This record gives sequence, structure tokens and C-alpha cells, in this order.
Amino acid sequence: MIRGLQIAIRGAELSRRIGERIAVHEAKAAALDARLAERKGDLPFDVRPEDNFRTVSDLENERQQYHDRIVHLALLRDNVVPAETYLLNRRDLRAAELILASPAEGSEVGEEPFRDDHHTGEIQGLKLQMSGEEIRRLLDERIGGHQRRAAWWKTE
Repeated sequence: MIRGLQIAIRGAELSRRIGERIAVHEAKAAALDARLAERKGDLPFDVRPEDNFRTVSDLENERQQYHDRIVHLALLRDNVVPAETYLLNRRDLRAAELILASPAEGSEVGEEPFRDDHHTGEIQGLKLQMSGEEIRRLLDERIGGHQRRAAWWKTE
């Protein structure tokens, strides 16, 4: 049974692509830092046209969203094994920001491109780290067991 889109990608390439997304967020956070430095001394309710009429608090919140995303992506990138091959489904691709949740969504933090309507935050199951060869061997053993049982039932 086909369960949807799955893409195989080497760990080194995945790490590189996640690093590119981190760099984008860092650049946007740095631009917001510069804007916040220019707005130092503004009153909490002051808005400026060059900031799309957002308050300092709005800019700080957006900057924090970029920072949180940088931390999340860095954690993901730093735990990728370069020599391994990863099979990524749609949720994984969204988490690494390799795709957006929908084509209509933009790339701004405020627009929530990383939102996953199906993700509830809890652990979805046991996750193990093992080599692809070990997984193949275990799957082959399991397939062999099913084939033996199916052959036995056919004779019954």
C-alpha cells in the first residue's frame, strides 16, 4: 500500500538544506534586530509605515518566532547523521522547512508556514536510530516470517 510521498535524502544533504533555512531565519532576525535598534525609545503603541504599522512589541514577537525556529532547526540539523539515508514524509519535510504546509502559504514567520494541522505535539511513537542495513535485514526477516505463515495457511 502506498502511504504518500516519501523522499530519500542523504544526511549530509539534509543537514545542508536545513542549514540554508537557518541562515534565512538568521538574516530575517538580524534585520528585525536592526529595526528594533532604530525604534529604541519608541512608545509601546507607536507604529511606523516602514514596519507595516507594527508596534515594537509586534517586531519583538516576530523576532522571537524566528529565534525559536532557528533553535528548532539547529537541533534537527545537529542530530542528522551525515552518512545515513533518511526517508522523509510530508510531515518531516515540513518540520525541516524543505516544503511549506500548502503552496498558498508564504515564507514569513507571521504567516506560519511551519504549521502542521495534524501534529499535536505528543510523541507519535517509538523512534530508534539504526542503520539502513539493519532495518532492511529486520524487514527481510519479518517478510520471510509472513511468507512462511502464508504458505502454511495455503496448505491448510
